[in-house]
Amino acid sequence: MFYIHPTEKWIQEVVRLMNEHQLKPDSSRFMIAFFSSLDNEFVDYFKNNKDRISSFSGKNFHIFTPLIYEGNIIPDDDWRHMRNEFKSFGIPLESGVPTFIFFSLESGGISEKDWHYYPRFFAGFACSSFNNFPTKLKKAIDACIEIKHNYLLAQKLSEIFLSENLIWHNHIRGQLCDTITKQLPKSTVFISHSNKDKQFVKKIVHDLSIDDSVRFWIDENEIQAGDDIQGTITRSLRASDTNYLILVISKNSTESSWVNFEVSQFIGFSEGKNIIPVVLSKGHHFPEPIENLIKKLKYVDFTDDSKWNESVQALKKALMGKTGK
Repeated sequence: MFYIHPTEKWIQEVVRLMNEHQLKPDSSRFMIAFFSSLDNEFVDYFKNNKDRISSFSGKNFHIFTPLIYEGNIIPDDDWRHMRNEFKSFGIPLESGVPTFIFFSLESGGISEKDWHYYPRFFAGFACSSFNNFPTKLKKAIDACIEIKHNYLLAQKLSEIFLSENLIWHNHIRGQLCDTITKQLPKSTVFISHSNKDKQFVKKIVHDLSIDDSVRFWIDENEIQAGDDIQGTITRSLRASDTNYLILVISKNSTESSWVNFEVSQFIGFSEGKNIIPVVLSKGHHFPEPIENLIKKLKYVDFTDDSKWNESVQALKKALMGKTGK
């Protein structure tokens, strides 16, 4: 995906697309491209090849060009001010030399309440010549998608750009990191459901993805061919960012061994907290001890299609209460 200035707007758009395509934040990679209006070849390339760059960058690599705003080049005075701000944040920018900075997202926090994603800047390269740059960019994007370890990726990028890494330590702090962090999802909601109710779940996720503070975990987006299904589900349910579970209750789900497994696992990890029951059809019950816990919880009723919007708002309100929004 290809994005433009300002940083906050760019990150908001990235998060929206992450939610829409169910992308994992910690699997995404980002590049900020710094060049001035005097770097004509770089300006023309990024301005006039947006679709081409997007076509080979995939959904999980995101490019930000601060100089270009809504297809236009920002005035030189504004760019100099912006460039100085980025330098004050710790971005190693050499005067007159196009520079490309890479970061990924990591997660952590002192407590569950403090848990959050934050940017990890791991590589930066000066590129004084446009010679062969489109090929270098394509190779860099491919490497960012294929190589998962930042240290190994930084080495590969150094080979591609024929340049030394300007960022060996994550020393970039302050407003830039805060701007990125505050726009990122703060929690993951696991949706436990039967595959037979998949269309219902997709519709819910679509309507709820407007809230960028939450990311939704759905099996078909998270489990790949060859994965250990049970192991993947267990790891996801006990992950530090998976704090909430939406349980879709229907005839299909109450009869599903996988749904029973997921709910039992989550109850064990969360001590029975942070579960939101969503009733798709009434008169169906889970085996004990799941049923004994679920029947004590307030549920969101989706049995009446004519009240869909009201039900979505009720579910959104329940999530906002859980996530502290």
